[in-house]
Amino acid sequence: MAGSEVCRKCYVHPEVVNAYLEGTLAGELKESAEADLPVEFGQLDKGEAVVLAFLQRRLSMEGNR
Repeated sequence: MAGSEVCRKCYVHPEVVNAYLEGTLAGELKESAEADLPVEFGQLDKGEAVVLAFLQRRLSMEGNR
């Protein structure tokens, strides 16, 4: 396995950790899964699209703080 594949499979974005520590991760991922995902997420599998939507929402909220 190439090094870049290991990094991609093992990386955890800090917002995932923050949401876990806040106790909101499961609920926020559920919201992302139930939301209409943007068309441009079509090339991603459902799990990847849910996580990307979650991260985009978290990061936009942080930018508004």
